[in-house]
Amino acid sequence: MTIIPTNILLEQLIQEENSALAWDDKLFKIHSAIKTTREIADAAKLKYPLPENYLIKRKRKLQTALSVLMAGIFTFIFGYILLTKFSTGALLVSTILLSLIYYVLFKNLTVKDLNFEIQLSKKGIEIDGKFYQWTEIQETFLVYRPNGKNRTIYFVIGLKNGFLDRYHMNNLLEFNLNERTLSALIEAYRGS
Repeated sequence: MTIIPTNILLEQLIQEENSALAWDDKLFKIHSAIKTTREIADAAKLKYPLPENYLIKRKRKLQTALSVLMAGIFTFIFGYILLTKFSTGALLVSTILLSLIYYVLFKNLTVKDLNFEIQLSKKGIEIDGKFYQWTEIQETFLVYRPNGKNRTIYFVIGLKNGFLDRYHMNNLLEFNLNERTLSALIEAYRGS
């Protein structure tokens, strides 16, 4: 098997990111920021010794509680508006908006691409049931893709055979840990 060097993987990733940008980002020449996990890692944030396996998953209870709280607040606001200024139009608009809010909150908690676990070990990394041995991995990257005023974070695994696997990380990094700690964990387990 021919091993693809890191710089070629990086060029491939840059081309893929440039083609995935929105038209307005291309127009204003706003590009994705791409960094290797080695560049980002902050080993000072780690507690040694590391456990045999380290599981990174979304904090479901916290996010479910926040979603229920948000849904309750919006329901209260729309209910108050309906009771004080009742009209058929207000009822219709409120029903549509509440349905949309409930749908978005439900999808945020259940979409498989956004809700997965990462398990790190000395043998490799397992993401959503797919196992990558450290010997198969050439480089790992974090991609910060512009998305309006926000950014979307992707974890990219560059394999030695030239394939790039991309995972959406915004939901995992919301309440669990930051990019530095994630990168430090990846590098610590890779080096062990």
